[in-house]
Amino acid sequence: MAADPLAWLRSRQRFGVKLGLDAVGTLLAALGHPERGLPVVLVAGTNGKGSTAAMVAATLTAAGERTLLYSSPHVADLRERIRLDGRTIRRDALSLRLAEVRTAVAHLGRGRRLGLQPTYFEVLTAAALLQARAGHATAAVFEVGLGGRYDATNVIPAQVAVITGIDRDHTEYLGKNLTRIAWNKAGIIKSEQDVLTLEPRRELLRIFRRECRRRGARFTSLPGSVARRHGPGTWDLDLAAARPAAGRCLPLRMTGVRLGLRGEHQGAQAVLGVTAATALLARTGGHLPAAKTLRRALAGVHLPGRCERRRLSSGRLLVVDAAHNPAATICLAHEIRDLSGDRSVTLLFGVLADKDASAMMRPLAKLVDTVILTQPKHARGMKIKALKEILPRHAAAFVDPGAAWRAALGATPKGGVLLVAGSFYLLGDLWERIRRYPRLP
Repeated sequence: MAADPLAWLRSRQRFGVKLGLDAVGTLLAALGHPERGLPVVLVAGTNGKGSTAAMVAATLTAAGERTLLYSSPHVADLRERIRLDGRTIRRDALSLRLAEVRTAVAHLGRGRRLGLQPTYFEVLTAAALLQARAGHATAAVFEVGLGGRYDATNVIPAQVAVITGIDRDHTEYLGKNLTRIAWNKAGIIKSEQDVLTLEPRRELLRIFRRECRRRGARFTSLPGSVARRHGPGTWDLDLAAARPAAGRCLPLRMTGVRLGLRGEHQGAQAVLGVTAATALLARTGGHLPAAKTLRRALAGVHLPGRCERRRLSSGRLLVVDAAHNPAATICLAHEIRDLSGDRSVTLLFGVLADKDASAMMRPLAKLVDTVILTQPKHARGMKIKALKEILPRHAAAFVDPGAAWRAALGATPKGGVLLVAGSFYLLGDLWERIRRYPRLP
């Protein structure tokens, strides 16, 4: 057994992705059920669940709750995944929690009570719940890792469930069509929950409503029109449609709200996040913070690698985004169109092999002048040869992301835009270089 708890965690990667709740349920029982008695919002969805979860957590913290946020994946540092009141978990605290989990796994193994070994994600989920208990969290927000029904986070008896929306991703695990994917994500719905979604398609909403009726949960569908964008980062939020879920303590409207996260869906996701937080507060006896406090909280939300802008030399702009499926790159293309104007755009692009790289590239290819391809340093990184086949025109290609970064910087002219996108893992490979440049608000 690895002596270092972090090394032991990394060793769990050999167990790959395993959907199912038996192993994590057994593990949490051995740890004294840290998931019980904790007020939780569970957030699922194909895209937008990380930003929505962050805005739920920010709202709860602003309301005076001691709030744990569990999200994935990370960009540069594993500790990004576990935050208490916006602060990443300390290294020593993470090591302690992982050591607790490792001891429980060893004990279960000796008693032959563990049928399957817990995976990397299951271990981290358990560690996050232990940190919530050790840190005396009064509320928590857990982002689903993969799907919903069989994801490790689904052992948590959350009082509020959020499904941001449905698109195709991880089809080898979740199903080839949208109805199957929606069924998988609807698996997070539990008895007597408040369930919220931004999904607009009727055939998918029917799946959610049916599950809510079966479980006795209260369902609220929010229209995409709940937010109107004024300009970069500024929104009018129409909260009236959210009142059935959140109660009359939610204001009808907030105008001129600045959001810390950029993107065309962030306004609607802010409404979803505030509504989910308010629904949880209504259950725990808490209260929504004053409007000024809530505005400040939403403006302060930041997630690494989500349409993040940084200043390069010579008037150039760096945009980094972890968009890793076609729906996400469509949204990214809209944002880049607004940001770039008539400026030259260089794209540095790399993906994992299980992604639909051709469909991901399609909306971006129309906007960029130069394409640099690379291969994320991950076992599932798409090989350069396969990646080059998706492009109808010549593109420079580098196996090493560092070499690709240097080439992309050199190819971005004065006043131009350098866009890095395609994978969380690619951003992680380049983060030490990216972080040297000042982040823009």
